[in-house]
Amino acid sequence: MLSIPAERAAREVAEMIEIKDEYSEREREKAVDAALDFQGAQGISQREFCRLAGIANGTWRMLLNGRIRQPDPHVRQVVAFLREQVERRAAPPVPFAETRLAERMMQVCRTAHDAPCMGLIIAEPGAGKSATLREYERRAVDRVVYVQAGVALASPYGLLLELVDRMGVSGRKSRNTGDLYRMVRDHLARWSQDGQRASGLLLIDEATNLTPRAMEMLRNLHDDRQANAAIVLADTRRLSDELDRVGRVAGGYAQLRRRLGAVWTHQRSERGEMVCREDVRLVAETALRGLDAEAKLDRHAVDYLHRRANVRTGGCLGNAVAHLQAVWAFGQQTGRAVEYSVADMELVAPMVGATRVVEARPAREARAGEANAA
Repeated sequence: MLSIPAERAAREVAEMIEIKDEYSEREREKAVDAALDFQGAQGISQREFCRLAGIANGTWRMLLNGRIRQPDPHVRQVVAFLREQVERRAAPPVPFAETRLAERMMQVCRTAHDAPCMGLIIAEPGAGKSATLREYERRAVDRVVYVQAGVALASPYGLLLELVDRMGVSGRKSRNTGDLYRMVRDHLARWSQDGQRASGLLLIDEATNLTPRAMEMLRNLHDDRQANAAIVLADTRRLSDELDRVGRVAGGYAQLRRRLGAVWTHQRSERGEMVCREDVRLVAETALRGLDAEAKLDRHAVDYLHRRANVRTGGCLGNAVAHLQAVWAFGQQTGRAVEYSVADMELVAPMVGATRVVEARPAREARAGEANAA
């Protein structure tokens, strides 16, 4: 997700500089400055920016130092990347889709909330984890707080301060971690004592960003008899790896793991799929409704998105959505009527970091095709 300053930096380029073959010195400087602003605003390293923009780290350093003979192809790549960030941001949000994956994650939240206990969701990137957690919070109306634990919220103080704001805790904000902890605990205690539900539920997304002390503090909130909090930690497999590291805290995370009463780990099916075709169809149709697109996906388009959602390089359901949003953005830019066909999605595949070559058909299909040709 783009921060507001990062979006502003990207939008400056999108509004002032086109994607073209040659740039003036002023345009080069503007593009490089905006890229640096974007990198800083997003809090990412130079190496990470280069990976996202698809430019070699060494090439970027030479571009910054003005020591590259033919800078324009690389400036063009930076401009294209920044414009793409704005285009993706401009696409309407995708409504929530009731997929099978979402139902399994919802069940973890319900179980943790009712117990109350701690829960753990390990899902592939693009599986709909964040959307599902936000939807659970929306449906609950109150007593459920969703927090995306970015780098700024990694410490106990940062996380508590965010919880105080998200929970609507009244009173003067303290600069003391202990005071913030007591404010959150007392607010959770009031939730659990009014008789409507046993506890409040904290949904902590991207939990691997949390420091070990912040993780232990969440366990303390769960164990605290006054707070009686249910807590769900969610992230990719790196969270599972983090909880297995015994050297991170004294005794490892053994005590936290013992509190886990509801766990779901995203795994491949017996067919080797991370996501089934029906989930892809549901998400795709929901995404098209969110884009106000009247087009109907045919069988070939759904099959195409299903393959894209199951590529080994990752992406899952988010990969399918990204293709549809890129087609939408292409239609908005060019004024062309798009049909969200396989041809349209192949055309925009490079915009979402995918190759334009469709994955090879299974060997059985290939052999059948050869036999028919014979």
